[in-house]
Amino acid sequence: MLLHCCSVSVGLYSVLTVCCSCFYHKLDFSCRSALDLTTNTDSEPLHLTADDCRVMSRVIQRAHSDTKTRLILQDCEIHTAGMDQLFPVLHSVQLCCDKPLLLQFLTHVRPEKAQCLSRALGEELDLSQTQLDLQVCRGLELILEYSEGLTELDLSQCCLTDHSLDLLLPNLHKAQNIDFSGNSITDAGAEKIHRIVTRNSNIKTVRLFNNRIESRELFRTDPRFEIW
Repeated sequence: MLLHCCSVSVGLYSVLTVCCSCFYHKLDFSCRSALDLTTNTDSEPLHLTADDCRVMSRVIQRAHSDTKTRLILQDCEIHTAGMDQLFPVLHSVQLCCDKPLLLQFLTHVRPEKAQCLSRALGEELDLSQTQLDLQVCRGLELILEYSEGLTELDLSQCCLTDHSLDLLLPNLHKAQNIDFSGNSITDAGAEKIHRIVTRNSNIKTVRLFNNRIESRELFRTDPRFEIW
């Protein structure tokens, strides 16, 4: 409700900016934060309109702080027009959202916006148990290109094939620990991963079990691979 008031009252932007600072630079739109655990916890997702996102973006822009605003969008739904309003301020936020919304961001990210989204996602990226189609993989490719200090990349049970894997290989070295378990990667894809890992000391662990890999001799001498 306060967001909608701000859409018609410019003076309230300064109020929200102060509020953002008072709440330790956190804007939390998650339904989980307000749940009464003594009652039924099932709740409808919060639908954020393009106008809501426009106001959110202006509040973050006016925060004027060296500290990133933590933007929590768990249990939220945002359409493309709303995401377009948020992309310009992603460089100023630490983004926390559910996997469906994260997939939307990856689907709609463009090269000129990828660096901002990459910084907003931080050091850990968990897409496990989601279906990564080629469009999402192209977005993830851009995120990896601009990532710095990515410690965990979880792509387990994502329906990855050798074809979709090819999009990620050029920047795979940006992550330290990578989980490819439970996908459809064959010997051909595994050999490509092995070449990348052997050339990059930054990669600490690669999990490959439960794929379609039959020839495993290549990985026996490198303790970084978990394939059995």
